Amino acid sequence: MKLIKKIRIQRFRSLGNAVIPVEEFNIYSGANNMGKSNILKALNLFFNYDTSSPYDFDKDYNKAYTESATGARSVTITIWFHKQGGAGMLAHDFSIQREFPLGAKTPITTYYSEDKELQEKIEQKNNGVFIGQFYKFLNKVHYYYVPAVRDREFTRRFLTNFESVIRQNANDANFEGKVADLSEILKKQSVNLSKDFEKFLQIPTSASLSSKIEDILGAIEINVESGIRVQSKAPKKVMLKKYVNIFSTGDGVLMSYLVYFLNYLCKDNPNQKFIWGYEEPENSLEYSKAQSLADKFYAEFMHNAQIFITTHSPAFIKLKDEKNVLLHRVYMRQKESDEGKADNRESVITTLSALEKRLSLFPDTESADYKLLERELHMIEMAKEIEVAVDKLNQERELVKQQKKEIERKLQEKNKPIIFVEDNYTQLYKVAWLKLNGTNVDTSTIDSIFDANAKFYIYPKGGCGNLRGYLNNPNMEDMRDKKIIGIFDFDEAYEDYSKLKDLWELKEGYKKRKKFDVYAMLLPIPDFRKNIASIDYGKYSKLEVELLFTDDTIKKVYGKHAYKTEKIIGDIEIPKIQNKADFWKKVIILQKPDFSEFQRLFDKIDEILNLCSTTT
Repeated sequence: MKLIKKIRIQRFRSLGNAVIPVEEFNIYSGANNMGKSNILKALNLFFNYDTSSPYDFDKDYNKAYTESATGARSVTITIWFHKQGGAGMLAHDFSIQREFPLGAKTPITTYYSEDKELQEKIEQKNNGVFIGQFYKFLNKVHYYYVPAVRDREFTRRFLTNFESVIRQNANDANFEGKVADLSEILKKQSVNLSKDFEKFLQIPTSASLSSKIEDILGAIEINVESGIRVQSKAPKKVMLKKYVNIFSTGDGVLMSYLVYFLNYLCKDNPNQKFIWGYEEPENSLEYSKAQSLADKFYAEFMHNAQIFITTHSPAFIKLKDEKNVLLHRVYMRQKESDEGKADNRESVITTLSALEKRLSLFPDTESADYKLLERELHMIEMAKEIEVAVDKLNQERELVKQQKKEIERKLQEKNKPIIFVEDNYTQLYKVAWLKLNGTNVDTSTIDSIFDANAKFYIYPKGGCGNLRGYLNNPNMEDMRDKKIIGIFDFDEAYEDYSKLKDLWELKEGYKKRKKFDVYAMLLPIPDFRKNIASIDYGKYSKLEVELLFTDDTIKKVYGKHAYKTEKIIGDIEIPKIQNKADFWKKVIILQKPDFSEFQRLFDKIDEILNLCSTTT
């Protein structure tokens, strides 16, 4: 966001008369106690009549000017703004100056337009209408200052700004009377913010607020997953995730949440204009997280606000070469006329290009000033070298990570269970599994996507006799490390399933091969197909895998005119499946609920595979 184009700070703390060019993203780098944060505090004084603590003239007035300044003593901050479009006072670039004289309770504000005619109107006696346009503009500008030392009490107070997001979205003057609507707004805002932050932190996160109006400013609750698992009480024992309040987490989590919260606050208020003064955003973060945060500042945050940061981190300094980013080096220089007076130093703020130019033109390479400039330039170059080294290390680490992942994948595939079906075709099973697991596919990608996502392979055996012969093979020593399940249709294949006896143990709903993790099962019978398949019908049952769909679903697949039926047991009619090889291509357009009866099949497979994992 481009709002401010230049700043002039006069007689504020270590800043004597600093004129600072501005970009969308402004980075101030320098050693400790050089005056970097004073730039951000001056902006806070301009917009909020505050520094980091209540404004105190005796403390905040630049000591270097105490004796030499002529006229009334005052702190003066002037900001040049880009034109805001439209007609009136804001149609051209303009500036606003605020002067804080000694003893004054409020600043003296002066407005200037870079357009001559508009400036003449400002200078008229009855200029209230024109000045009012500047008032309205400033009321829409919000400057958020985040100091380097931000304890948990500061964080808690800062997060109460969430109320403004709620009010903006409520869009109703009767805010206090809409508790029910507010509860939904809180839920929506909290979920959206949590998802964004969770991507950065890589820990499940949730944010919520009290739905009671009187509690809004004091009841913000932000939780992150602790990594702890708690077993619930009987009868159904499950492992539950344990969340802890963010104020009970480490500083890195808490402090990095601030900037995500701030960004969310800005992007959810499109009619307002935002400026950040953020000191050392890398505080409490490990270096890789600082890198990720720096990238996030540039790729997203600066589009929602004009940003001013101080930093010591190469992760942020590296952004100096990006578009719309301006890096300043801040260092301290003794005033020439005041040698030896510690109080009479002033901050120098210079861009990298200006620093390089001054260094190249400097006449005396042995002077203290030259060595000072050389040291400052070297600090920037050193930060660049650090970032290059870290990037190389991260690339090597990522390569090792990918290699490890590939090794794990190959090991996993080696031990991946195998499902054999008696059919000649397996695609229908794959479509059903992918649909039930929320994965969309087309006819060209089904096999690759299934193999990449499913925890088992599916292969055809070309008939129930072939499947029985394979499963019943007395010599299976070469398959001892494999987990295998054979699935029979509940039709004439029931006879082959029944012949699995001497080498097998009968379990509940399936059979297990003795000494091996080899299993056999029949298709589970849906309630709506119990009239065509049962133990009593035996081999005269007629349940094939395609009939796990309802008649209405199959009719929807074929269309009214192409749908046909056939008579089986007595006068019972079932859908006639035409061209079984391509049937899966027709059902690929169906939605998850249409595959509901396949869930019982895959649940039984999961049950068997889980049994394998506990017995091997």
